[in-house]
Parts: sequence; C-alpha cells; structure tokens
Amino acid sequence: MRFGPALLLIVCGLAIGIVAALLNRSFYSSHGPFYDSMAYFNQLAWVMQSTRENGLWFALKNSYSTSTVFLPWLAGALLSYVVTEPNRMLGVAIQMPLIFLQLLTGYRFFRAEGVSQWRAVLYSFPLISFPAVFFFNGGLGDFRMDLSQALAYGSFLAALMVARKRDSLAEWAFVGLAISIACLARATTPVYVSMVLGAAFLIDLRKTGVAPTLQRYLLASGVVVLLAGWFYLFNLEHLHYYYFIWNTDANARLPLRESVTHVRFAANHLGTSLLAALLLLMLAASPRLARDWRRYSPRINWIALVGALVPIAYLVFSGAGLNPFAAMAAVPGFILFALHVADLPDAPVRSAARRIAPIVMSIALPVSIWTSVRDSEKSIYKWIPD
Repeated sequence: MRFGPALLLIVCGLAIGIVAALLNRSFYSSHGPFYDSMAYFNQLAWVMQSTRENGLWFALKNSYSTSTVFLPWLAGALLSYVVTEPNRMLGVAIQMPLIFLQLLTGYRFFRAEGVSQWRAVLYSFPLISFPAVFFFNGGLGDFRMDLSQALAYGSFLAALMVARKRDSLAEWAFVGLAISIACLARATTPVYVSMVLGAAFLIDLRKTGVAPTLQRYLLASGVVVLLAGWFYLFNLEHLHYYYFIWNTDANARLPLRESVTHVRFAANHLGTSLLAALLLLMLAASPRLARDWRRYSPRINWIALVGALVPIAYLVFSGAGLNPFAAMAAVPGFILFALHVADLPDAPVRSAARRIAPIVMSIALPVSIWTSVRDSEKSIYKWIPD
C-alpha cells in the first residue's frame, strides 16, 4: 500500500472517531446514559480499577466470567496504565481499532478485486460510515457491542474473500485472526461465521478439491481455537445461561410476521441515501447477469451475499426479539456485495458499473453522513412498533 492511500485511510478512520466523540459529548451533556451503555461502562470502570489494584491477570480473569464479550475489557485493562480515570470517550477509543480493521480489510478486498487504490479507499469508507455508526444509541459514540460485532464480522467477510482470491496460507491465518477478534467482540458471532464458512467451504471444495480446501480451513480454524477457544471453554456455563435461559430477545420465538421487522431494522441502519445508492449499483450490474445467468452465476460474490443474508435470516427465522441493533451485522456484507456484485472481467456491465460507482458513492456518502449526523439524536425506539 502506498503512502497516499494509507494516509487517507488513517484520516478517514480518525475523522469518524472525532465525529463520534463530538456526538458523544453533545448527547451526554443533556441526557443520561442508556441502560446497556451504563452496564458496559460500569464493567469497564471495574476492570480498569481492578487492574490498578490487583493486577492485569486478576482483572482479565474476572472480567469475562459474567460477560458475553472480552475485547473491551482487555482494552480497558491495558488503557488503565495510561488513563487515570474512566470517562465516556473511552467507549469511542476502545472501538476505534475495529474501525481501522474494517477499513483495512475492506480496502484489501477491493484491491484484490482489481480496483484502483483511490477507489478502494472510497469503497471502503461506507463500511465505517453507514448511518448506524452515528446513532446516539448503538453508534460509535455510544458503548454497545452491536456495532463492534458488525465491524468485526465485516472484517472477517472481507478477509475471507481476500484469502479465497489470493490463496495464501498467511491470508488464511489472518482469516482465523479476524474470526477470533469477531468472536471475542461478541460471543454470538460464531453463529454467523460458521454459516458463512460452511457455504464458502462447500464452494471451495468443488472448485479446488478436498486436500487444499481442508488445509486452508483447518489452518483458519486452528488459529481461532488457539486465540478464542478458551473464551467459550471457560465461559460456557454463563453463555448458556445468558443466551438460552435469561435473554428475552434470544428466546422470544416471535411469529414470522413480527420477526420480519428485522429486515426493516437493517435497512434503517443503512439509511435512505446509502441504501438507494447501493441498490442502484446492484441494479446496474443486474441486466447482463440475468441475460446470461448460467455463464456468470459462478462469478457472483456469493460470500458477501451470504454474509449479508445470514444475520437477517437467523434473526427472522429464529423469531428473535425486536432488538433494533442486532441486524447491524448484516450491513457490511450488503455493502461489500453491492459494491462488487460479481467478478466479470469480460462483461460490458463491469465497465459500466465501474464508471458510475465512484460518481454515485461520491454523491451518496456525503449526503448519507450529513443526514445521519443531523438526525442522530432521533430515538431508536421509534423503529419498534407498539
């Protein structure tokens, strides 16, 4: 990666963080914390204090035993050595590595697909600037785990597609690292990851054969077991209680006519401007695919599409409760798919889509960001019907 694009990626990530910090400061100057945010911040404060008083190992050992996440507590414990008092800006700071991870993996994916460096930066930016990022409740300025899960899951999707394109064992080890981060960012992530990996494995099994496919996926799985397996092994009792007994959303069992509301939640996370732009790009790539489906269907970006559909399908068909943030995990996959529907090097639609995509995104992104920041204080609960 050259200096110019790398610098621009850093500037983009920092800009999003600064906006989130300003929104955080503005909101909490006149409002109290949301319940989930308060609970996570209280846990963060305990971890930081415990690290200073009892040491890093004690704090970390006791941080995850009653929690469904680990990464925020690791970050808080390390930050306690340089930050004397917990404050609300730490919620933004702790999520920033995931912002940059999503930016980097998104950029690498578009570069692997032959997109120029500057366009790869442009196409990566919506992965960290979709409207939900700016929500006061559930966005980067808040301190919940739904956005962190979405960013980490999106990073896994991008890393997986790069590994399948470049066919390097180092890339597959990085896939394992990305999965581990996603799992430690939220304990439910393996539900989505396993479905995507299953689909990718079956495709690759037919495409490249048994031995190479097993080697790659076993390598990635080994990294996951090494880096994240302990979290599930030592925390299994609490995770079972939390998700299978206590959690009302996970056990709601809503009828389909109600649970389908998660589709609307996902659309709201994307916002009108960005969603319209992405649908337009998908529409531009559709005619040639429809006319010669048998020829081009193997080249469709199935992994991104599956990655977008899996969270929504799981929430809808499991009858999950109407938590408006859970569907956020579908956003990165949808963006990756819409911006690269298929790999069609010999199709005129490829050049047509490439001509209009930078123009469409250059117009839609500023509008989307401006309207999202302007409307960020609107209550998320208005999404939920009475």
